[in-house]
Amino acid sequence: MFKGFIKNKMPTKVLDLYDKMEIEPNAATLSILFSASAQIRNDRAKTIGKRLLGKMINYDQKNIAVFNSAIHMLMRFLDVKGAEDVFDLIKEKDIYSYGAMIKGYNDNGKYEKALNLYENMNVKPDAIIYELIFNSCAQLSNNRAKIIEQLRYFPREFQ
Repeated sequence: MFKGFIKNKMPTKVLDLYDKMEIEPNAATLSILFSASAQIRNDRAKTIGKRLLGKMINYDQKNIAVFNSAIHMLMRFLDVKGAEDVFDLIKEKDIYSYGAMIKGYNDNGKYEKALNLYENMNVKPDAIIYELIFNSCAQLSNNRAKIIEQLRYFPREFQ
């Protein structure tokens, strides 16, 4: 049901249903709850989202989607520090982890942090990462941004 509500753009119903749940959410449900909270972005959603973060710690690192969803939610709540803390918990970060952080930094006006993270990535960037970094560079318009814009390895879409 959670997935159907999210798919049909009814995130409030997701939180309403969660309030009625008598069992602990599994990893998939937790990801959907983070997504719903991020979409709503009101006090209730923030309270539920923050409460769910405590449950997230119990999940295995193999459920990296849960961590990535939490990062997205925290960035939407303007909680950059909280998102950084969750990101630091991820032992084997994937392209989606980096994407969530870089997009979150951009959305929160932290363009230098986005570039710092990009320069320290330990996975190969994809077209989405490049687009996010180009956006960071466009916002900064400084010498560092100009150097990064001259990326050595452009994906085929940009050649």
